[in-house]
Amino acid sequence: MKKRMTALLLAIAIIVCIPLNAFAAVATPSLKFSHTSTFSISASPNSLIFTLPSSSEFAYLRISLEDERGDEHNLLWTQRQQDSTAVYSLDGVRNGTYYLQLYTLHTQYGNYVSYLYGRAFKVVVTNTSVYFELAPTYENNVRRYGSKRSDSGVLSYYLKPSEGVQSDNIGIITLAERITSTVKGDFERARAIHDWVCDNIWYDEDVLSKRVPYGEQSALSTFNSKRGVCLGYANLTAALMRAAGIPTKVVFGYALWVEDETEEWTAESAAGKLNANHAWNEFYVNGRWVITDTTWNTDNSYSLGEFSRDTGLINHYYFDITLEVFSVDHLIYEYSEDDIPKESVSEATSAVPTRNKVMINDREIVFDCYNIADENYFKLRDIMWAINGTSKQFNALYDTGTRAISLLSQTPYVPDGSEMKSGDGKIKTPVPTSSLIFKDGSEVIIKAYLIGDNNYFRLRDIAIAFNIFVDLIDNVIVVDTSRDYYR
Repeated sequence: MKKRMTALLLAIAIIVCIPLNAFAAVATPSLKFSHTSTFSISASPNSLIFTLPSSSEFAYLRISLEDERGDEHNLLWTQRQQDSTAVYSLDGVRNGTYYLQLYTLHTQYGNYVSYLYGRAFKVVVTNTSVYFELAPTYENNVRRYGSKRSDSGVLSYYLKPSEGVQSDNIGIITLAERITSTVKGDFERARAIHDWVCDNIWYDEDVLSKRVPYGEQSALSTFNSKRGVCLGYANLTAALMRAAGIPTKVVFGYALWVEDETEEWTAESAAGKLNANHAWNEFYVNGRWVITDTTWNTDNSYSLGEFSRDTGLINHYYFDITLEVFSVDHLIYEYSEDDIPKESVSEATSAVPTRNKVMINDREIVFDCYNIADENYFKLRDIMWAINGTSKQFNALYDTGTRAISLLSQTPYVPDGSEMKSGDGKIKTPVPTSSLIFKDGSEVIIKAYLIGDNNYFRLRDIAIAFNIFVDLIDNVIVVDTSRDYYR
């Protein structure tokens, strides 16, 4: 898989972009680029608001819009403000469809590096609103990503060595230990492995261009030769992560720009009707599968028998990337996990029924909850019912097609009669929810469990999401919707 092109722009030059297509049917008012990075863009009726990382590469910005003909509009040179934001005014921009262009640099003058370019991020401007249209692959990616398992059976399976993933090899085990020995936490250990692969493995352009045979792309062969194509990167990443105790998959699909950097999504490619041409990984930490693509986060290149120099990790754009952004250039292909043994009842986490007294705006309410792994989980419908009519009220919608939960702030909750019902007092087997969770159109990471037909959340996670004050005072949980969340 050929790595993503990086374009350079002189501060005094005129930009010429390679057009990329991002036809979409799903609209969203905001884009979040990573679950763990601050980078996001929110649309208002007359501006785009960038929330930027604190790294030096985002100090100075060149922002513009490109129309369908490739003409540039509304050019702005600006810099990141002290609050890590930048406001891009759309005053005077005519109604229409545009593509957002963002170039960044650590200093005001010099070579600005493309971050968002071409036809990847579509912006629609109307008389009353501004919004982003997501790629045509998005809904398929949501469906396929959200339908996969996370029970102990499947997690155990993705810890074991498999064809091409020699995680039991002593050399790979030793390397994994060396990379992660001083790093705390599985997420950071996974990041360290990702960074090592990006810095120490070279993309084999000779194989891509068919100058040499495809050859073996196993983890071990890639480790020994220090080069490979996307499958070699994915296999080695999986082997190192599994050796470090992190369940990891090798995922196949279709990616744009493999051999043609002007390629755009077509009805055929977006529907997954072409042969898979790319491989990447998903690893499991903190109750969720995290997408990463080491191939596309490095500019190491092996060409005509020579290794590139002064190259390596570009950034973490494709590490813990959100589905909205990942779908711009990747389509996940369907795969079955039906043949992987499921967890036994004895292995499953238990949900023990419990009752919790909560003071909500000075009103005492007793909730039937479940204690899972020493944490209390509340039924989502009970929480929405309890704060309905306040300034922090919200509603939840479930999309049966995408299996996604959408939380909508400042929206009245519509009861269905199941709220605040007492349980049967029996211990249950909770199932980690496989649904993606969105708040006001942006994906959020909130751990939840499905018990019976209801989703259960930690009260503090909901409080964080909707900026609601919650605290434990004299062994009583206190909720005040008139106050903001305080850490």
